[in-house]
Amino acid sequence: MTEEKKQEAAGSSGRRVGKASTGAWWKSVSSLLKKEKKDKDSSGSAGPAAEREKGAARDSGPAKAEASEKQGGQDRRSAKETAAADGSGGKKKGREKAESSGEKGGKTGSRASSRSRGRSRKSSRQKKQNRAGEQQKKEPESGETPPQKTGRLKLLINAEEPEECRIALVEDGRLQSFQVTTVVRERTKNNIYKGRIVAVEANLQAAFVDIGTGRNGFLPFHEIHPEYYREDVSDQDRELIAQHQWKKLKIENVVKKGQEVLVQVVKEVTGNKGANMTTYLSLPGRCLVLMPGSDSAGISRKIVGEERRQALREIMNSFSIPEGIGYIIRTASADITKTALQKDLRYLLRLWKEIKKRGQTMQAPALIYEDQETVTRYLRDHFIPEIEEIIVDTEESLEQVNQFVELLPAKQRK
Repeated sequence: MTEEKKQEAAGSSGRRVGKASTGAWWKSVSSLLKKEKKDKDSSGSAGPAAEREKGAARDSGPAKAEASEKQGGQDRRSAKETAAADGSGGKKKGREKAESSGEKGGKTGSRASSRSRGRSRKSSRQKKQNRAGEQQKKEPESGETPPQKTGRLKLLINAEEPEECRIALVEDGRLQSFQVTTVVRERTKNNIYKGRIVAVEANLQAAFVDIGTGRNGFLPFHEIHPEYYREDVSDQDRELIAQHQWKKLKIENVVKKGQEVLVQVVKEVTGNKGANMTTYLSLPGRCLVLMPGSDSAGISRKIVGEERRQALREIMNSFSIPEGIGYIIRTASADITKTALQKDLRYLLRLWKEIKKRGQTMQAPALIYEDQETVTRYLRDHFIPEIEEIIVDTEESLEQVNQFVELLPAKQRK
């Protein structure tokens, strides 16, 4: 085997090492560097010899020229031809040298390309292995079931201290929500009072109402129901009322001082300001919000699906609701039954009947209806069927929870 074939075999073995399954192309770098060094040494030794030959050719050129000058024109021509021949020989040797160096550069480039191919194949193999590992994680072995989330919700109620009530929702030992109600002063929000108008302010277009709490409440004109307008209004105002042009009316023309009204607190007392009130009453239940004095009917936006919304409308239309009473179907009614919905409606209608009776018999100012306690109010507004356990620390809280649970559908009591 010649020297060139041995070198080619060594170069091919180096490339095979770069394509190993482990992708350890860097282990052949030392042999590649040695091979490149040998090539450079051999090219370096050949270089000076060629230069010496070219130099000798150049040196012989001028000597022959001097001799030809003495011999004549023929000798000059022969000397020129000889010099030209020597020059062409030098050029041919230069081309051969360039071609040899190009071949060496091609060999080096092939080695670099083989290393890059080895790296690319290594990265592709790693990607395939990663995909296979991820697929094994996603697809459990035969006989094994994938783990399922078993979140257990508990409601913890701490009402031992009368000044403060703490309610926490816990899922698998982790706190999900926390609510604290502190009793700094007597709570009045959502309470219904029978009050008396003590002042009518034309500049503010509002009235101040005495509800018996020590501070008069603020009643804006747009929160006064038309049923409280006095009867001795002018013909012009009467036409505006018939046309429902409420914005053209003036408060001083339709209500008067000393008039009695049923009001509900919508905002607690803040600083020097009294409570904000309205005569548009609303009675919240578990499934419905009853609105006496209104003819509107609505469904919570959180109840999605037109089929379910239409089914709830049909259920409500099948009930006998007195005229002049509106309602809103709450989010808790998304999966409620017709029986449970009817039960909640009957409870709210009985409550309104009692409020109206108390409002007609009691003297103003007086508390007509007090909103439910903190525990019952929280359950009414935030209870979800996924809650499996409710833990309390007082007998009063236990009684409130039991009363609320009795109102739930049978499938949610378990």
